Amino acid sequence: MKAFQTFCRKELASLEELSETWDKQWEPPIEVPGIIVDSVRDRAAKLGLVELVRKAPKDSSLDEARLFLAEALAACKVTQAGPEKADWLTVKQAAERLNVSPRTIYDLCEMGRLRCKRVGKGRGTIRILPVDLEGCLAKPEPTKYRHLTI
Repeated sequence: MKAFQTFCRKELASLEELSETWDKQWEPPIEVPGIIVDSVRDRAAKLGLVELVRKAPKDSSLDEARLFLAEALAACKVTQAGPEKADWLTVKQAAERLNVSPRTIYDLCEMGRLRCKRVGKGRGTIRILPVDLEGCLAKPEPTKYRHLTI
């Protein structure tokens, strides 16, 4: 998502440069804002930002393109706002979702195959985001232990 945010900022900067020279040109390049909107819309579609793709203007002027890029940057901030407290899973919940024992979840966390957050003093308790749990399943890394197969 960070790369998409950087891309949107770069495109917004190029729109601002274009707007400075827009009035000075005899025939301004009308298609340029549309090309920028299309490229941002295509990247948003690849990232699964369906609402942003729907909001993309068909024939865009300079102002419509600016507004769309501002909405794209706002969508990035909303997506990166972070998980709420209810989104975190306990080890037991994560084990139930993967249909494995809690010991397997602890082992995956120790090996670094599953991102987790320790909460509390000392060893604390482990909390896991569902996104990280899905990412763990997608990793094709070899395991350290033979008895662990995922």
